[in-house]
Amino acid sequence: MDEPALRVLISSLEQQLSTLEEWLYFWTMLVIVGCAGELFFVIHEYLDNRKLWNRARTKGFVANPEKPSGFVLIFEVLSVAFVVIGIAGELYLNWQSSDLQTKLRNANGSLILLFEKEAGDAKESALRAAAAADRANVAATGAQKKAELVAKKEKLVEKEAQSLKYVLDMAAWNLNPRTVGDPESLKNSLARYKGMPVTFGSYLNDGEPYFLCLQLADIARSAQMVVTDQCAVWKPSATPTKGILVSTPSAELSVEFIMLLSKLPELGPGLEARNDSPFLQIFVGKRYGFPTTVPTIEKQVPIKRRKRSP
Repeated sequence: MDEPALRVLISSLEQQLSTLEEWLYFWTMLVIVGCAGELFFVIHEYLDNRKLWNRARTKGFVANPEKPSGFVLIFEVLSVAFVVIGIAGELYLNWQSSDLQTKLRNANGSLILLFEKEAGDAKESALRAAAAADRANVAATGAQKKAELVAKKEKLVEKEAQSLKYVLDMAAWNLNPRTVGDPESLKNSLARYKGMPVTFGSYLNDGEPYFLCLQLADIARSAQMVVTDQCAVWKPSATPTKGILVSTPSAELSVEFIMLLSKLPELGPGLEARNDSPFLQIFVGKRYGFPTTVPTIEKQVPIKRRKRSP
């Protein structure tokens, strides 16, 4: 599969994942409605029993039971059905999401392999061109000029290889989102802050920081910190935050968390700490973009031959 087809496939898979996320909200809302209905009928049944108990206590006999309500039965059954259908829908969406993520990872891997192959072909072509130029120079000039041209060609090939490596690094940077490589190690480091309240946040409709924010919140929750999840809640400002911003009530706590997060190079650049918050807050901003300056390749300057005196 060529590069345009892979890019179309990746875009299609990402759009399908986004659609599944919308359906997940629907099924979750269905479960909430079902649970709310169950809660209503539990309270309704308690009030009916309370009414019968009051009648028996005040009148001295048990009153005849009232005719069961078909309306109550229908809506109670619907509440249970909503919960069951909602849970089944969530399970089905989780299964579909896992399958789509596997396909997305495979497509990204194929795209990187394609970049590597193109880079290898370009380097091989450059080497062949350099060798052909060297042979032509050997035939036209002396040994000294040949040595100088070979040195310049080697430098040219080396810089072209650096430029191709830059392309591969940029592709890997864009395709691989930030993620915690060793969640267990981070969990152990956060265990000392057990019971401490912490808020995690990220911008609304910003996918890559959202998933990193969720992962950090889950790790802190597993370390038994009191987590408030505000991922994908904040509205972007005119100058959005980049990297990761740690806000704490004290400078000592800021230093501790900066030292802790700096041990995770996979989170990228842009760690910043402030002690201007009454509680611990970790905000996952936009990722720093890859440098846009491509290494330049110097043009080969022809060597002028000195004319020999007659």
